[in-house]
Amino acid sequence: MRKVSKQKISSGPKTADKLKQSASRLHQISIFSDLTKEDLLQIARIVSWRRAARGSRIFQEGDAGSAAYLIEKGRVVITKKDKNNEDQEIAMLSDGDFFGEMSLLDMKPRSATARTTEDSLIIEIKSQELFAWAFKDPKSAIGIGLKVVRGISERLRETTQELTSLHNLTEALLAAHDQESAFRSLAQEFSRLLTPEVASGAIIYGFNPYLEEFVALEHWGDVPSGLLVSRKELPPQEEQYRIFPVGPECRQGCLLVINAHERRLMKLSPLIKTFAGILNQALLNIESVHDRRLHQRLKNRSIVV
Repeated sequence: MRKVSKQKISSGPKTADKLKQSASRLHQISIFSDLTKEDLLQIARIVSWRRAARGSRIFQEGDAGSAAYLIEKGRVVITKKDKNNEDQEIAMLSDGDFFGEMSLLDMKPRSATARTTEDSLIIEIKSQELFAWAFKDPKSAIGIGLKVVRGISERLRETTQELTSLHNLTEALLAAHDQESAFRSLAQEFSRLLTPEVASGAIIYGFNPYLEEFVALEHWGDVPSGLLVSRKELPPQEEQYRIFPVGPECRQGCLLVINAHERRLMKLSPLIKTFAGILNQALLNIESVHDRRLHQRLKNRSIVV
């Protein structure tokens, strides 16, 4: 695992021209978009741009927090260790998103790990320099602080919605008695997440081992007509879809999103993967119960004979 480069993109003193260029770039980011030119120039003096190659670690869970970060261009995945000490994705971030701000507010160690999933440009704001600027210009600092708070509030709202979806899905799958009802329960929660602004169409495919083909179990929205019939292969990649396998292999079933709105779908990816994992376990439980019942019926029949 690479660590993010500590070299700034530009070396040497920040000249007037460089500050203007930096201020112009900052203005394109929503959190700074309302600032005046003078404020932007002040912010440009205290931030640093970092190049981070794909797979670079920005910070690690447990590290002391000394900076907040903004993504000018690229993608960052936020992960947290589970009880088996394995990394679990909890968020996917992209252009304009900020992260690492909580350690500035509570002064506690990092609660998660952040790493890039593609070559990225990251803006680093060190806490010491940020607070020094805030004391000098509290009015502008409050404006930025309010945007950060609104961003945190939005994340909490999304988290609440996701927890509700997980709760509903878990209850529905516990009540499912066959594979078809399990897939349909997932489809119901899946459709609540994938609104028209996320994807023009979405479809759930289940693999039928007897026919050896994928069968559309559930669909909604503007799904291409060619996908509404049974087929032995998934559509060609040029149809622009995203696939989320259920279980180790797609042939056990998969979630297919057509013409996905990439940014929104990317943010939902960790949750959709969790949905697929829960469905996989539910299908295994249903299969196990079915096998036990079949075994018991055969045993009872042999006793009668």
